[in-house]
Amino acid sequence: MLKYLSLLLFLLTMACKQKDVISIDSHPEALSPYLHSYTAGLISSAADVKVKFMAPMTDTANIGKEANKSLLQLSPSVDGTLRWEDTQTLVFEPAKALPQDTRFEVSLDMGNLIKGLPGDMQTVNFEFRTRPQEYIVQMDGIEAAELSNWRKQIIRGVVQTADIAAEADIAGTLEATQGGNTLPVSWTHSPDQLTHQFTISGVWRGEQANEVTVSWNAKALGIKTKGQQLVSVPALSSFQIMNIRVVQEEEQYMLLHFSDPLSTTQRLDGKLWLYELAQDVQTTYNGSLRYVVDGNQLRLYPSGRLSGPFSLQVNASVENARGKSLSKETRWALEFQDPSPAV
Repeated sequence: MLKYLSLLLFLLTMACKQKDVISIDSHPEALSPYLHSYTAGLISSAADVKVKFMAPMTDTANIGKEANKSLLQLSPSVDGTLRWEDTQTLVFEPAKALPQDTRFEVSLDMGNLIKGLPGDMQTVNFEFRTRPQEYIVQMDGIEAAELSNWRKQIIRGVVQTADIAAEADIAGTLEATQGGNTLPVSWTHSPDQLTHQFTISGVWRGEQANEVTVSWNAKALGIKTKGQQLVSVPALSSFQIMNIRVVQEEEQYMLLHFSDPLSTTQRLDGKLWLYELAQDVQTTYNGSLRYVVDGNQLRLYPSGRLSGPFSLQVNASVENARGKSLSKETRWALEFQDPSPAV
């Protein structure tokens, strides 16, 4: 009989505890008078976890000081420091980056901060997930390392990661070879650790066309992404367009990458034509195009932001820095995108 009575008391205790917990997601209207904002959704593994209240919860003397760890707890458990960022904001600073692609549940002890709360609001639960890592490689082709010597070439590219990636981890993820020889790869990293620019040096351009093999393996970042790309190295006598792509920045532009440095004295007006494609009907772009020559690259800026499919026609009369023209006129299909809505 005592065994069954103990079991009944345990179940009643658990039921009472469950009633003291409320989820922010399921009862936002009940909590809106107390909570201003909190960490939710998909976040970087380097982010802090924050809760901001509608009213001050501590004295100004406690700003910057550690708070009672029992006020906010994560599951799975994470080492770190809980402190008052200001009188209304609790911030949990993890001791190291959170594991990526992981769902966390957070328990906030509201009853310890706000007196007189209903029984089911003593503890508030919410959740967030850390961003899964990705590794995306983009290359534009070769360019002359020295304007006076076109035999010496380099290849520039960029690796974009979805979440932070340490320089030491990125460094060994990519390698390049040409004719069986390993080529040096150097890196420059953005402050947010998301954009990683690389330069492959020692590329040789000769009388015959050849290739550079660029391969990557992101195992050091904890993901299985790997791949390979062949970068064409044209013969010295060949002047051609290597690649054209749309760069979707605040100011859109088309990036044309040529095999040789371009002439900086030529007029490009009338040599580049942009057409809008809509329902299989081609219409000449009615705006203006501004261009900037930078070595092997030509940046072409439309006068307004574009969206949808377009076609770019490049006339064969475009010249390199030694006065040689392209061998033929070419057309390139391009896709412009609307900017993503602000979050």
